[in-house]
Amino acid sequence: MTLNKVNAGLVVDFGNSATRVLLLLNKRAYRFNLSNRFAMLPTGYDVPLPYQSSEKTAIFNYSGERIANGAIVEREFPQQSDRPSAMHDKTEQLVTSYTVNRLFIRSLRIIAEMTQKQLADLDVDFKVTVLLPPEEQESKGGKMIELIKNVSEVDSVYPTTFKKGYRVGSVSVIPEGLAALFGAIYHETGRADLSAHNEGKLLDNGDVIVRDNADNLQFATVPGNERFHEGYLLVIDVGAGTADFALVLDMELVEGSRATYNVAGNNVTNAVKMKVKSKFKLEPRNMEEAIRTASVLEGDATVHHIEDLVTDAKRSVALRLKQYLVEYLELQGVAPRNIRGMLVAGGGGEPSIREGEVVSPPLSLLLTEYIKELAPNIANVPTGDVPLRELNIEGAYFLHKY
Repeated sequence: MTLNKVNAGLVVDFGNSATRVLLLLNKRAYRFNLSNRFAMLPTGYDVPLPYQSSEKTAIFNYSGERIANGAIVEREFPQQSDRPSAMHDKTEQLVTSYTVNRLFIRSLRIIAEMTQKQLADLDVDFKVTVLLPPEEQESKGGKMIELIKNVSEVDSVYPTTFKKGYRVGSVSVIPEGLAALFGAIYHETGRADLSAHNEGKLLDNGDVIVRDNADNLQFATVPGNERFHEGYLLVIDVGAGTADFALVLDMELVEGSRATYNVAGNNVTNAVKMKVKSKFKLEPRNMEEAIRTASVLEGDATVHHIEDLVTDAKRSVALRLKQYLVEYLELQGVAPRNIRGMLVAGGGGEPSIREGEVVSPPLSLLLTEYIKELAPNIANVPTGDVPLRELNIEGAYFLHKY
């Protein structure tokens, strides 16, 4: 039997809070997030029926064990789950292998749905681009390539059962931060608005965003950003677990400028968690949501507004990062006032919003204010309408495609 040949692209951002994936297929791009919480199911555990058919749960076989991801982990195994740690390289963590299996399973299902073919009838070849923190990209990029290429077959149990092999052609590993800069300075023109577009039941689940990836799109500099093509640019990528610093000169990474610090969004979350427990005797189940809204729920209807606690924690982290930055620039031999522009990106730097109003400023803004004390005339690289946490995968998409 002749199989249907499919060439697909994958752009992957292994975040500490979630993994962001962009699947490029024909003239469409499919954007989805994956939970980074996994659990190894106990031997003999019977998966409850609601989880067997839920698109919010995935169970697959890996090295002789059943691995769960999604709603079943969050509800049934919250204390036994594995998630990425900022204390170890992504390439050294078993959870990264779980995530690689999970993202290929999800991508293959979308490919089958969008091509309206059975998986057994498809011959799929992937080209992959992966983001890593700058220091790890330099030292462990080859290991990440090996890790991805070694997963050439996936074994899905729920919500659909299949075992499918595929090929991974090329794998590129690019540094976070630099990718975010590309995502801010460049864009594509001619992209059709597909926000109302919907194709197939997988997309009906509401967690896949479809966008244009037609051949006629043009890669160009965002008007006004041409001035950043020359001179030093400072890039700070504040994630959940780490903050990455890098210098770019004439739009090329200064190779020796990569640095990673274990101070980031999780430090804000942990500080606020301790203050909420002390002040209100509460331990919110979802601290990330509490930070995003600067509020916590007590009992049935009592809501405590905690923007002061959140902002204080953000200021503390921003000040620590400023102190690291002073040491970093001294080591690099670059005076702050010689830097033309800066970009502070990453999901760890977003504002707290409640009922449509910003009630606590983004960590990125607080950090920017501290940096301007060192370099009053440094420019902010504008990010347009791209959310801070999306800049890395947007830039990685450009580097993958062009």
